[in-house]
Amino acid sequence: MKPGEFASKASISYSTLDNIENERKNASLEVLYRIAAALKIPVEAIVRDPTALEIKANAS
Repeated sequence: MKPGEFASKASISYSTLDNIENERKNASLEVLYRIAAALKIPVEAIVRDPTALEIKANAS
């Protein structure tokens, strides 16, 4: 699927998707839910807690 097609499926603009992908802007909670819905996954699957990753790295 092309990025523009995915943006339409997620009901967000292509520029919003592009800015998020290229780390120029952070996604709002609403946009995260739209992206998750378009992917048919729970929003928790695309949101990570940096402190949880830090704890796992230190445990190794």
